[in-house]
Amino acid sequence: QIVLKEYFNITSSLDLSRTTGRFFLTSQESDMLNAPLKDDFVKTNNTYTIFKTALPNTVPLYRYYNAGSTYHFYLAGTIGQNRPDLPGFSNDPDVGFVYPANASKECPTGTSEVSRFFFSSVTGESRHRFSTDPVIKNRLIAKAGWVYEKAGFCANAVNVEPTLIEPPATENLQGYSSPSFWIDSPLMNRIFFTRSTSEISTILANGFRIENGLQTYSNFNRNFKVFPSGSFPGTVALYRYFSSVSSSHVYSSLLPATVPLQNEGIVGYTRELIAGKCPINSVEVHNIFLPSGTNLDNKPRNLYWTKSQVDTYKTQYTSVNGRDDGIAFCAFN
Repeated sequence: QIVLKEYFNITSSLDLSRTTGRFFLTSQESDMLNAPLKDDFVKTNNTYTIFKTALPNTVPLYRYYNAGSTYHFYLAGTIGQNRPDLPGFSNDPDVGFVYPANASKECPTGTSEVSRFFFSSVTGESRHRFSTDPVIKNRLIAKAGWVYEKAGFCANAVNVEPTLIEPPATENLQGYSSPSFWIDSPLMNRIFFTRSTSEISTILANGFRIENGLQTYSNFNRNFKVFPSGSFPGTVALYRYFSSVSSSHVYSSLLPATVPLQNEGIVGYTRELIAGKCPINSVEVHNIFLPSGTNLDNKPRNLYWTKSQVDTYKTQYTSVNGRDDGIAFCAFN
């Protein structure tokens, strides 16, 4: 016997209740270790036991893959690997052997129904999910867009998915600018980000102002959404460092590679970069570097803008020899 495990693609959705997103089934750890997007997946603990080799009355469980939609589909039966009724799908390695459901899509006595659910969105995206867990079954039946298709195949044992941790509510990582260094273009002010009420009181008492898009210029919001804790899969700590060279702060999800930078701790948790890119449902926050001589204090400066702001204000920062140093972190939508 082998255990068929379900994996959830954390870049496809923030929904830890997993009523949206993409799923992948395998009994082989090597499938995940060798997968090009292995870092995108986490185990859901939704598992069931099947057979490694054929036994009487069992049939192969085939896995098919569509490269265009990066979508997997699973069918149990004796038809074989070539399925003209699945255009665009190629055969992946067989998963194992299971008991087939009957013509009414019901499982034999002594086996467990692995329910199949189908989802189709208004954008045309479709997917399936399989589970033996009645909690998941009821959850998906109640969720708009999902259709219960009865038994996809039949397992010989059940491992119930435990209660899942819901993602925490996001909090605002608010930006504040220092009026001591205001220049002709306020978007190049020295910036301080925090969620701490005590820090907010301190900096406001020292002349900082909130950057909420309503001061001096419009629609330039420096307010990023982060998680307050790092318990959610696919999140990383966002650190704040103080630079004695620029007398300002640097924000990064990476540990500092240069000195002098003083680590002032974690200011929140953001999405993890995957192959140098932000996952879907996240906001690219870029580090814009301004060299010395472009500010009233004649010191270099690090600014933090969204990708759209980088594109919009490119003329301003390049006119003073500023540069885009790439993604600093990935905030939540």
